[in-house]
This record gives sequence, C-alpha cells and structure tokens, in this order.
Amino acid sequence: ATRQTTWSVGGTYALDRARLYLGYTWNHLAQSDTVNQAVYTGFNATLAPAWSLIGAITYDHLSRGGRSGQRVSTGAILGYALSKRSDVYVAADYTWLQGEWIGVASTPGFFTPSYAPNPTRIGAMAGVRTRF
Repeated sequence: ATRQTTWSVGGTYALDRARLYLGYTWNHLAQSDTVNQAVYTGFNATLAPAWSLIGAITYDHLSRGGRSGQRVSTGAILGYALSKRSDVYVAADYTWLQGEWIGVASTPGFFTPSYAPNPTRIGAMAGVRTRF
C-alpha cells in the first residue's frame, strides 16, 4: 500500500470577451518518493461573434528518487461556429520532456507510443463538431 497526497489551487478571471485560468497542483506519492508540481494557465476568448480561441500551457517539475525532470505541454484550438450547435475547428499541441520525465513517459503503458528516444511531440487536427 502507498499514500498519495495531492492539493491544488486555481482560479478564473472573466474579462469582457475572454476568461483567464491559472492553477497550481502539488502531488506526493510516498511509495516511490515522487513529487510532482504543476503550474498551468490558459484562456478562452471570443475573437468575433463566430470565432473562438482557446489556449493553455502547463509546466511541471517531477522529482523521483533523487532524480528530476520537467515537462511543458501547450495547445491551442481555433473554432468557427457554423450555427448554434455546430462548428469547425483546428487544433495543435506541443509537449517537451526533460530528465526524469522522459523515463516516466517511457514506462510501458504510461504513454503509447513511448517518448524514448525523442522527448518532444507535436500534434495537429481539424474537425467538425455537432452538439446534441
């Protein structure tokens, strides 16, 4: 058995056409002496009546058994409303790992496929969405 302790704090701030987000999470897993601290921020903005933009970035520092590492993940989504229920969007994301995060992300079953030996990932997609 192990003990895990997690606490988090965050908030939002509303502007006229945007909402800003900021947060922090601290997590300790006693069995493996792992501490992960994450800071994250983001926004959701209406650019024009039919256009929206969402963006986020997370930085976290991992410390495990005397080793440490960092991870930065970021992403953005640009959307265009076709109607009240349907929209089209394009999205992109980027993740960078360093140090112990590469080892954790290369653990079988943690991420598929493994991050080893390349510590970065870039993703992109586009789609059409309808809400029911």
